[in-house]
Formats: sequence, structure tokens, C-alpha cells
Amino acid sequence: MINIGLDFGSTYTVTSVLSNGQPKAVLLSQTAATPFIPTVVSKNKKGQYEYGIIARKRAERSNIQIFKAFKMLLSETNPEILKERGFEGEDQPEEISRRYLEKTLGECLKACGEEEIGNLVVGVPEIWYEQLAGIDCCTKIRDICKSLPFVHEVQVVSEPAAASAYFVWNYKLSRKEDFKGHILLIDYGGGTLDITLNEVTCEDGETSIQVKDRTGAGENEEGRIGKAGIVFMESVTAEAIQKQMGEEPKTDEKFYKAVYSFEEELQSRSAEVEEFYEQNTLLPLETLEEEFTLLEYMGEEVEVSYGLMYQVYQKVIAGVLDEKLGEIISYMEKHGIDYRNSQQEGFKIAMAGGFSNFYLVRRQIKQRFGFTSQDRRLDGIIKERTDCENAIAFGAALIAEQKITIPERAPYAIGIYTENSDQAFSYAVKYREKIECGKVYYLKNPKDQKERIFMGSRIRQFVVNPSEDDRRGIVIAPSRKYQEKLEIGDLFSKNGIQTFAIGFSWDHSMVLSLHIKEFQYLTGEFTGREKSIELSRLSDLFDLVELENTAHG
Repeated sequence: MINIGLDFGSTYTVTSVLSNGQPKAVLLSQTAATPFIPTVVSKNKKGQYEYGIIARKRAERSNIQIFKAFKMLLSETNPEILKERGFEGEDQPEEISRRYLEKTLGECLKACGEEEIGNLVVGVPEIWYEQLAGIDCCTKIRDICKSLPFVHEVQVVSEPAAASAYFVWNYKLSRKEDFKGHILLIDYGGGTLDITLNEVTCEDGETSIQVKDRTGAGENEEGRIGKAGIVFMESVTAEAIQKQMGEEPKTDEKFYKAVYSFEEELQSRSAEVEEFYEQNTLLPLETLEEEFTLLEYMGEEVEVSYGLMYQVYQKVIAGVLDEKLGEIISYMEKHGIDYRNSQQEGFKIAMAGGFSNFYLVRRQIKQRFGFTSQDRRLDGIIKERTDCENAIAFGAALIAEQKITIPERAPYAIGIYTENSDQAFSYAVKYREKIECGKVYYLKNPKDQKERIFMGSRIRQFVVNPSEDDRRGIVIAPSRKYQEKLEIGDLFSKNGIQTFAIGFSWDHSMVLSLHIKEFQYLTGEFTGREKSIELSRLSDLFDLVELENTAHG
């Protein structure tokens, strides 16, 4: 049995385990050149599925169904949108995700010589914790992974928390002390840009990582591939073809074959790219005519120059990256966070994701923050720069092995709504409050902090609040299919008036459970009889469309 950390990315997936006390990325086969597995599934006319690298190669053929971005579509309920993306019939995002993860994790086990996963920790976008539909996706990921026959325990964590856990771990190894302060995490991948400011505290050996602010662009933010690595590579390929052939290429299998070839060149020659640009840094980079590579397209060789790569970067990437860095800088300035001091230890800048390893991205970030040759804002948190690409998977592996303990926080405030009461918005737990998974948090009277006693035959309305403002809340009744489960008369004796206390708990994947504790009104004591109901997904309990509309209305 082995513990695994999983970075289930929208474009690439990485698995990680601990080896000799250190996290390492797993090569899924002896012939694999990279641990980065394309998050792609293909299906042929015979109904046969292929995964990862093989599936992506199938995209070069016609009459092959290709499934991509299925993780980000887990929250999509509109069948028309899903059909447009190729998901129909049995091939829904949830089923494709299950097939992909079963194959990928199964190959990881085989590569490690193991048969079962004891603890699987999966990173998910931070924005999922800010949207109620996203919280539902956390539950879906948990359920998918737990349905696999070789997986025992599953924990879902935010990607910034996982990556920061890895950076904090490295800092302690190199500095022999705990890191305390802020980590600005710039996660730039194939389809997304996620920038999070994380506050790190450490008390009694327990590391607490809390996201203070975030911004971003791309799939996580907009529900589609954004101005990130994939769009850059597609744009460079298209510009090169148009420049040489005089017409815009069709986005068919021949085009994507050229894109994938360019991607492989860019990944394998990153050090060479950096060295060339550094040697020519005093020249206008857009004028560099030197050849970077030749791509094959329609039987011809198409040249990609260093100057063309810079031109496309400025047109496609530079503007959005500068805008989003400006947003997070404004937050830090407003809250008095000293991000300019290049010699302090309490503020670090960490870059994660494959595209952040590209020279022009790193160059722009360093210029925006005024990096110097003796700058300490990058020191101590990584051993090798290539580790940035694996930071989420590495951090997840450390959490899976309990080398790093991160306190859980409530993803939303929840309670019971009681009309015509001074405690109408009564919460058992507040938003982002530190919680202990598995512990029941009962609604209490504010004066004596004793359990609040409710009376009735069923729970009619909940109050949910995905914000820090305790004065507001979303009042909503449970969905019709769930109302029967919440009939109190079916839980305890039907003799006399039903009186009870109500509490809530979360598991490590933020799956909510409701707890009802029977109270004997005549004796003024609890009877010892309790019932718990796993509410599973929020979409089972509430109409999420109505809930999201109320939240943003």
C-alpha cells in the first residue's frame, strides 16, 4: 500500500510519492520521458478508449472523439454546452474523469510496484472553494476517486495549499526553521493563470496556509482555455504557418500535430531558450531572426524564430499577466504587505505550473517585482527550478504522508434559518473558520454557548453563507428529493413533541453531514440518541442554480 499526491490538471496530470523522505514525480512507464501525462481521453468508433499521451496522438487522426477539459466541466449541468464540447450519452465529464483517473492511478501503482493506495490527496483549484458549484465538484472528485477499487482514503485540498506546503517543507529543510509570512504563488499552466497570496503561520508544529487573495484568468476563471501555455503554443504555430504559407491554418489534426511538436521542443529545450534570450537581452527581442525550430505542416517545414515567439508572447500573454499581477499588487499595497523588500525572509514569490518555467514568463515576473541578482524572495523554497512544475503534486504527496499538516477551514458558513427570531441567521460554523474534520459543530445560543434546541417535525430551511459577512446569508429549502431524509419524525420516537439539537460536520474532502441529537424537554437532558445524515453533494441538498443566483443576485 502506498500514499499518492495527485495534481489533476486541466491539461496535464502528475502523480507523486515519497522516496527516501523526499517527494518525486512518478514516471508511469520505463519508456516515459516525462511525468506529465496529458489530461486527454480518446474514443474510436468501436467504443475503445485511450488515455494520456496515446490519446493525444490520436487527435492527429480523423474520426476520433477527443475529450479534454473534463475536470473543469464537472460543474456544468447544461446538456447543450456539454454536447458542444463532445460530452453526451454515457460520456459525461464525471465518467470520463473516472476512466482517466482509474487508468492513470492504476499505472502509477504498477510503476511503484504496489496494488493499493492508502491515502490519495488530490489538488483542486482554489476558486472551487469560492463557488458553491465548485464545492460540489470537490465532492465529485472525492466520490470518483473513492469509487476506484484500489483507493482507500481520499482527501481534496486546494492547489495553492498543496504547492505552498511543498515550498514550506523545502524552506524548513534548507533553513532549519519554520517559514512564517506570505507566499505569492503564481501558477501558470497550459489552460490557466492562478495567482494566490497565501499567509503561512506555524504553531505547535502545525502549519496553517490561508489564501488571503486571488486572481487569475483562463479555464478556472472563465470556464474556457485562457491566455496561458496552450494558447501561446497554438498562436505561435498558427503565426509561423501563416507567415510562411500566406494563409491561416485550419485547426485540424495536422495543425495540432505541429502544435504538439512545438510544445515538446519548448519543454525539452527550456535551458537553451533561456540562454539564447539572455545572450541577446540588449537587442530588441522581437527582431531576432535566429531559428528556434522547424515544424512539419502539410508536407512542408515551417520555421519558428526566437523573434516570432517574443512577438506572440507580447500579443497574447504579456498583457493579461501584467494586469493580473497588478491586481494582486494592489491588494498587497492596500493591506501593507511588504513585497518590495528583496532581502526579507517573510515574503516569497513562488512560480508553479509548466508555463511558468518558460523564460519570457519568468522574465516578466522578475521585471514587475524588480528582482536583483542578490534577491532572496525566491530563495529557500525550491531546490531546482524544474520542481516548480511539480509543486502541487509534491505538496499533495507530503500531505498524503502527513509530513505537512494543514488545518481545515469551513468552505462556507452553514446553519438553520428560523423565521421571526433574533437568531434568524444562526450559523454552526462561520466561513473559513478553522475546523476539525469529523467533529460535530452544533448551533449554540450566543449567551450561554449551550446547544440550541429546535422543535418541530422537519428541517424546513437552511442558511448558507459563502462570505465573511455574518450579517448576510442565503436562505433556501432543501431540494424535494432530499426533504424525506430530513423528516425528524422518522429519526426518533413519534411520541410527543420532537425536540433536538442540530449540528454539522465535514470530512477531509469537505463533504457535509447533518447531525441531529434528541433532547428530552421534560428532563432538560439529551437522551443519547443521535442520527447523522451525509448530505453528500450540495447539489443533492439544494438546487445549486438557485443558490448561485441568490449568492450573486
